[in-house]
Amino acid sequence: MTQPIEEKTIRLLRRHYFINFIVLGILFLLTLFHVGRIAETPTSPPVIIDQCSILLTIIGIPVALKSFSNKINKKPRPNDAKKGIKIYKKAFFQRLYLLSFVILWNILASVISHNRNYIWLIIILFITLLFCKPSFPELKNLIEIKNKENEITE
Repeated sequence: MTQPIEEKTIRLLRRHYFINFIVLGILFLLTLFHVGRIAETPTSPPVIIDQCSILLTIIGIPVALKSFSNKINKKPRPNDAKKGIKIYKKAFFQRLYLLSFVILWNILASVISHNRNYIWLIIILFITLLFCKPSFPELKNLIEIKNKENEITE
């Protein structure tokens, strides 16, 4: 029995989501327990890295979430399921990897500077990432709204 294309899409997106989450989590835990050090730096980290990390985190979260929302809620809805899936996948990957980039930036900054303040930024980002899991109902809603509009106009 074959699965509907929506289920295959959600399965693929969840695989990306969980692998990404696990890899970032492992890197975070390695950083948290001081397993890896790239290079020794002076005791006070450069202020520019601190400011960039805070700014990148503060800007990255809403940009990732809003860009996903804008792509999903475009006024011209897709005509068929394949177009809807393509829009959903593109928006999902953009959101996932933008947040992943910000997490990796903070992990790298933490490793380089030995500053524990990055841990809090990383925790905030992981909490945000928990709310970005692929959603079957969201994908179904994106595809079905156009189909319902077509049925009403007929």
